[in-house]
Amino acid sequence: MTPIVDGLEKTYGKEFTIVRVDIDTARGKELAREHGFIGQPTFIFFDSSGQEVRRLMGPQSVETMRLAVEGVLRK
Repeated sequence: MTPIVDGLEKTYGKEFTIVRVDIDTARGKELAREHGFIGQPTFIFFDSSGQEVRRLMGPQSVETMRLAVEGVLRK
């Protein structure tokens, strides 16, 4: 998924912030519990007020990821 996420960051980086969480760290484990991660990878999209607006779990195609980002940006 790294190449897809990197590509999205290049394309939408000025409009969209991507944060990667390593769930093997103490803070990562805490965030995973807070946000209910049940599998890897998990992609959670938040609006500008910090509310979750979309969640994708498991590997995704570049098209699915692009559509998810664009959908969140339109809201």
